[in-house]
Amino acid sequence: VSLWRVGDEVAPRHILSGHSDVAAALVFDGTGTILASGSHDCTIRLWDVESGATRAILRTHTRKIRWLAMSADGYTLASGGHDNFVCLWDVREPAPSHDYLLHTLLGHDYSLYHLAFRADGRTLATVGIDQTIYLWDVASGQRQDRLQVYRSEVHMMDFSPDGRWLASGGDDSIVHLWDVAAALSRTEPSADQMRQSFYGHTRSIYALAFHPTHDWVASAGREPAISLWRTSDGRLIRTL
Repeated sequence: VSLWRVGDEVAPRHILSGHSDVAAALVFDGTGTILASGSHDCTIRLWDVESGATRAILRTHTRKIRWLAMSADGYTLASGGHDNFVCLWDVREPAPSHDYLLHTLLGHDYSLYHLAFRADGRTLATVGIDQTIYLWDVASGQRQDRLQVYRSEVHMMDFSPDGRWLASGGDDSIVHLWDVAAALSRTEPSADQMRQSFYGHTRSIYALAFHPTHDWVASAGREPAISLWRTSDGRLIRTL
């Protein structure tokens, strides 16, 4: 793993050595002082950004790690990969004696494709090859709801800044918008919380991003174009 200072094109600030296989996922904590890396060697390393030293090695996964996500407050790290489960870690105080593992989230039948925290950090969305999105309560590790995507595999998700909506996209070339607020307010889980679907792509979708202040969501994939949608009515605003 190479750690660069922006604007310095000569050499990286640190070369972070330790993984024995591909480092497939990276994420900083909320303070920017710790970098987490997830690897195909089944470990997560927490690195001290200032010194480049390893602060901790997290070992629970049994197969390749593909995704990491950090809560907005920087306290909770989520990890997932080919072993079908998700780990939640407390990374507030990296130290050898610290008990990092908070919860192991079981429910997916196949490998994980993506993880995303809601803005408040209290809900985590996970999706895998099993075409199912799960919503989890971060504090308890309990599953809150199950959103079924019937058509195809989902590759990407993103929460709206206010936490009300979850956008998903994948091999069906459709952007799906889920009403997460409604799903979490129900006393019983429901598989039907899809608000609307945005049609326009012709190939798989691999990237999604909500605008921070407008009711827009951007989507992109295997096509050489980016689509910008208005979430209030599903209108395609423009193609970039």
